[in-house]
Amino acid sequence: MSKVVGFFCDNADQVDAAATETRIRQEDYPKLLQQDEQIVMAFVGRSGKGRDSFLFTTRRLILIDRKGLTGNKTEFVIIPNSSIQAFSVETAGTMDSDAELTIYAQGMKTTKLKFCKGIDVFALHHHLNTVVLKEGFTGAAVPVKDNESASGNSALFSWIGDDNTQIDAAKVEQDLKEKQVLLQDEHVSLAFKSGRDSFLLSSHRLFKINVQGVTGKKAEYFTITWPSIRAFSIETAGSFDNDTELLLFTNLSGMTRINMDFRKGKSDIFAVQRFISDKLLGMDTVDPSANANAAKSGVFSTVTSVFSWAGDDSKMMDAVKMNKQYHSDPPLLQTC
Repeated sequence: MSKVVGFFCDNADQVDAAATETRIRQEDYPKLLQQDEQIVMAFVGRSGKGRDSFLFTTRRLILIDRKGLTGNKTEFVIIPNSSIQAFSVETAGTMDSDAELTIYAQGMKTTKLKFCKGIDVFALHHHLNTVVLKEGFTGAAVPVKDNESASGNSALFSWIGDDNTQIDAAKVEQDLKEKQVLLQDEHVSLAFKSGRDSFLLSSHRLFKINVQGVTGKKAEYFTITWPSIRAFSIETAGSFDNDTELLLFTNLSGMTRINMDFRKGKSDIFAVQRFISDKLLGMDTVDPSANANAAKSGVFSTVTSVFSWAGDDSKMMDAVKMNKQYHSDPPLLQTC
């Protein structure tokens, strides 16, 4: 039944990669593949009976779209593995007829591919892990504070607000490696959970797991590579707030901002800030600098100070004093 539904919904089914490569090299498109390029996974539309193909190779993703009645007009969309900035794999749920893959690549709109229910989406996810996360770099050691107990009201409002609570990163890493969701040389430094959903900061990526549906069989595994993060901000909780916030600014098409809320007293927002800073700015491995400029605070008259305060004008502060403060309270700066 799923094959029939897949045919009419134009869902792709997996076919033999080696046979597909042989046919392309010898018959269909002899000049398409490079000599040392190999097809790792191959899919054909309409449950394997269609004309369109998705080819995942050691170097790129090739989308072959045959058009017109005869199929002589053909479009080849080439997405190099090195151009993929993020990707999302979504498993099929109990009532769904398809699994989905979304690719975020440089210079183009998001690419969505649908597959027949029953294909091994985790094998596809592992392939993308292997070819996209090649340049993963080790993150700095991030201190994680012990979770504090939250009051009943705080827990209630955090549940309503969908706030994340910090959880054991080592256990999460072990579970996901057993399921082959993470790479073997990948390490989870910080992990958070909100209901059934998870948010991870690892040595290779930012990783979001979104469990959907009543049974939880439908789940999205969303990978965001570190180079796609262009800037970020954090916001601490106030006296009447029940959450802290992280806002990521990315260069992903259609997803330039990603917002995450964290439960007050149950997550270390400055550990998140420090880890992301180390990933984007480079690991902080040197001793504290003794060469900060000792700029003196400006001296203003009372009248000038009043107008400056009313106009929200900035005043120069002592750089040495500020340097010392923001290494400890709050711990915002790197050591260097």
